Amino acid sequence: MKIVDEKGKLFGLINIVDLTVLLVLLLLIVGIGYRGITRKSTFGGNASEQQSIIYTVRAKEMPEEVALAFKEGDQLFAKQNFVSAKVTSLTYEPAKVYVETAEGEIKTATHPVLKDIVFTIEATVAVKGPIIEIGGQEIRIGAYHWVKNQTAQASGLIESIEFLKR
Repeated sequence: MKIVDEKGKLFGLINIVDLTVLLVLLLLIVGIGYRGITRKSTFGGNASEQQSIIYTVRAKEMPEEVALAFKEGDQLFAKQNFVSAKVTSLTYEPAKVYVETAEGEIKTATHPVLKDIVFTIEATVAVKGPIIEIGGQEIRIGAYHWVKNQTAQASGLIESIEFLKR
């Protein structure tokens, strides 16, 4: 019995090209499966741990109605679901804006209507390696962050992060 017959079949059962394609597909499936179940996998993302933090967000130049729509104890939400975060402190003050004088100098002035809102938020976040995240938003000093309750939303910069226990 020949290993490869006159039709190009291996042991008379399968074409050599078909066998090669099947072996490559099998190796690919096994490789993806192995990476998907190992800890070093990027297939399923890094394993995350829950961490309690307090962070502050400053939303600049917001209408006063937005500031009044938030209150201490508000449960926050993202992606149409409540998240494990609440407003623990809320202050607002007249917004500081920059204006140009007739002489061409830039000066700071107080805006008569707009407010700067400072939120202090306590949250339980997912820590995935170097990434701190809640509701699909990364928590990082200097990053823009949406603060949303059931009736209002404000966007501001994260000013500080404090880990409660590590």
